Amino acid sequence: RGLGRLVGRNWFHLAETLDEAIAANPDAYELYISKGNYFAQRKQYGEAEKAYLTAIAKDPENIWPYLVAAAFYDAAGFKDKVIPMFQQALDA
Repeated sequence: RGLGRLVGRNWFHLAETLDEAIAANPDAYELYISKGNYFAQRKQYGEAEKAYLTAIAKDPENIWPYLVAAAFYDAAGFKDKVIPMFQQALDA
């Protein structure tokens, strides 16, 4: 939400801003979550999943990216992936 307000809800600029932020901070898992949220809002689920999984890979001991990914799977209708993602969160 914060990034959306930052760029005035202009989706093109939001994607550009996220890419610039990731280039400057490639290990910041939060930016990949934001990128996943961007793609999920646009119903680009493959790209959203890729971004969420990258967030997990950037900080695999942090439970938050797993929970965000699980919520994404639930909202996007990928019900078979929700419980396994929660299990991964518990194992993190």
